[in-house]
Amino acid sequence: ANNQYVTADPAGVDVLSAARTAASTDEFLRWIPQPDGTYLLEAMANKAEVQTTSSGLVNNVNATNGKTASKFKLISASSTTTTPVPASGFLKSVSTGKYVWATTSNTTLLASEAASSTATTWYFDKLAASTNFTTLYDIRSGTTQQVVTDDPNGTTPLAAARSSASGWEQWQFAPSGCHWVISHTVSGLLVKVQPDGTLMAHGNTIDATTTWTIEGSGSTC
Repeated sequence: ANNQYVTADPAGVDVLSAARTAASTDEFLRWIPQPDGTYLLEAMANKAEVQTTSSGLVNNVNATNGKTASKFKLISASSTTTTPVPASGFLKSVSTGKYVWATTSNTTLLASEAASSTATTWYFDKLAASTNFTTLYDIRSGTTQQVVTDDPNGTTPLAAARSSASGWEQWQFAPSGCHWVISHTVSGLLVKVQPDGTLMAHGNTIDATTTWTIEGSGSTC
């Protein structure tokens, strides 16, 4: 082991390699659980699934090219220490410095508050659908107790408008430095702040617009 991050080629030509000292967009991969207990591996660099080739693993499988994604079995080799997702906190956009809020009368999430005192406290509940290798969460408003939902295409703003979490209300969190990126479990796309302050899950790149601080969680950012 070289303690390097696995990186994927955005063009889907080169094989995956453990060759980066820090993680950014090309190093963002996710395991997708399958009904038979196996997993698919998806590279967010090009939204393609990984196939085993004679040269190695390549992220070159999409819905139109006729290639078949490889299935993987994950086996725990040893215990590892990962950054835990906080149980609750204020969501703050790294890009704008604004806090996120939503109310009963306006369920759309908005990153528009200058101070946490007027923002919503959000709860991140681990879901029963989680596996040993893929942890799923809902995002629940402490004000209304409604969970955040999205459409799978990422074309509408996020809204705290569901009483319980189903497929469209499931999220994954990944640390990015001392911040977080949040991806929609169905689409794999990242939650991104929009120019009008709304949040939409349609980001493909890890940058300030798709990165969030969970304030009140002991973050030192």
